[in-house]
Amino acid sequence: MKDTEISEGGMFGAAGLTLVGTIGHFLTEGRMDASYDWVWIATFALALMTLAGSMVNFDPKRWLK
Repeated sequence: MKDTEISEGGMFGAAGLTLVGTIGHFLTEGRMDASYDWVWIATFALALMTLAGSMVNFDPKRWLK
């Protein structure tokens, strides 16, 4: 992958995390204690970080090398 390309896997990963967060929040709304809302907020934050990482072509495997 070139430095100027956008990671398609990262884009789909961010969309998947957003979908999981949305469905999870919808299914647990009113059924879970309000103190557990941080789970869905953290899911959306992780989706945003994944999206930002895919836009700059971030590859965590580079850190492991």
